[in-house]
Amino acid sequence: MADLFRSSTTLQTPVAPLTKSVTLGTTLESKATISASEARYWTTHYGLGSTGKTRPPPAKFQPTSSQSMVDQIVVSPSSSPGDDPQMAVVSGPRVSLYHGHATGNLTLRMKARQKSSSNEPALPTSLFGEQGDSKVLKGDRSIATGGVPAHCAAYRADGRLLAVGTADGGVKICDTSTRATLRTLGGRGKFAIRSVAWKRDGKHILAGGDDGILRIWNIAGTGTTEPQPVSTFRGHGDAIRSCLLLSHNTSSSSSSNKSSTSTSKDASSPLSQWTQLAVTGSYDHTIRIWDLQTESDNTENACLAVMDHGAP
Repeated sequence: MADLFRSSTTLQTPVAPLTKSVTLGTTLESKATISASEARYWTTHYGLGSTGKTRPPPAKFQPTSSQSMVDQIVVSPSSSPGDDPQMAVVSGPRVSLYHGHATGNLTLRMKARQKSSSNEPALPTSLFGEQGDSKVLKGDRSIATGGVPAHCAAYRADGRLLAVGTADGGVKICDTSTRATLRTLGGRGKFAIRSVAWKRDGKHILAGGDDGILRIWNIAGTGTTEPQPVSTFRGHGDAIRSCLLLSHNTSSSSSSNKSSTSTSKDASSPLSQWTQLAVTGSYDHTIRIWDLQTESDNTENACLAVMDHGAP
């Protein structure tokens, strides 16, 4: 039956992308809410946002090759106060890592832009090489995916590991310091992974892709045997394009109800006090909510709700 499944992504007529760049910046007209401390961080370190007098031009990251589109940009969570976040740019058969520390290429470039005259036109900044008059902003590190295009990535809560979903249906667990691929889960398939997320324990990965199946992987595995998913959740009729982990603190001793996404941390609460739900969005026009506490051999009853939003 799996061989008969055809995702809508395989039926689409390839169209040349119209946008070949990603712009990082803010506008004065933006109505998005942001905390004052976070706004000061991005303004001070990267020159983004309004400083009260002048607004620095946005930074534009532009790949040189039409084959290397930017699929996703993710920022690592801070493991402790004062830590500088790391940015990962998923594009083509690699993930470029930009460190937020004082000597990182991204930090140095942004500080240089702040010192330049605001009247000067902002030139696009290329990620992977020269392109016309653009300047080069190389990553501090780069994680290769063995020639297989990468489509998504997610940092673990401590920022030390990065899960990367690839076009062959695999999930690579990579060390952000050494750039080594520690483990590959799945792969050698024809359905790409489009979204990945970490569970709160930091040992399990949620992965969804073009086959419409949500899988949970244990990154530890058994060593020599071929890794197999811990749980498999079926129900979507088309490709999964997004998955998110929601956590709810069920402790009766909690002073107030707490809920968070998978990136939050609460060291004082044991994992047994958290109920974890997965939310998946698909091209079949639906959003599904899954109970991850369901036993691995009875996942058919794991779907708690289905919401039809009427369009992909």
